[in-house]
Amino acid sequence: MEKPGIIFLGLGVVQRERLELKAMQVGFRIRRRLSDDLTVLVVGEDPDLPIPDALSSPDLLRITLAEYEKMGGPESLLDIVRSSQQAKTVSSSEPPRRPTSLLAQFKAFTVRDWIVFVAKGICGVVVFLIAIIFASSIFGAWLGSVLIIALLIGVVYKVASLLMAS
Repeated sequence: MEKPGIIFLGLGVVQRERLELKAMQVGFRIRRRLSDDLTVLVVGEDPDLPIPDALSSPDLLRITLAEYEKMGGPESLLDIVRSSQQAKTVSSSEPPRRPTSLLAQFKAFTVRDWIVFVAKGICGVVVFLIAIIFASSIFGAWLGSVLIIALLIGVVYKVASLLMAS
C-alpha cells in the first residue's frame, strides 16, 4: 500500500519539522508542495500559501492543527486515512461482468456489422480455397486434401469456441 502524503501549512519551521518527523516515523510521506496525490492537509493558524480551491477533492482530508492534536497526532490520523482508503477500494470495486451470450452479441449487430462480418468470413474462405488449389497443383492432391481437412477442423473449432464463450 502506498504511503499517504501529508503537508503542514501555516506553522513555524521548528514546529513543522517536529510534526513532519513524527508523521514520517508513523508512515506518512511528507510533501513539500500542494499536489494531486496529497492525502492530508494540516493547516495552522496563518498558512504561508493560499490554499487553492482546486485541492478540494473528496480524497483530501483538510484539518486544522487543533483538530490534528485533538485526535491524537499522526498515529490515529494514519488509522483514519488507511480505513478510509480501504473503504474506498471496497466500495469502488465493480460487480463482476456477466459474459454476454453469442446470441446477444449477434442481436446487437447493426447492418454494417453483419456486412463486415460476412464479408470477412467469405474473403477468408475464398483466400484459403485459392491457397488449397495452388498448393494442390504444385504438391499434389494429398496436400490439398490435408488443407481441406484443416479448413473444416478450423471452422468447427471457431464455431465451438464462439459457442463456449457464451
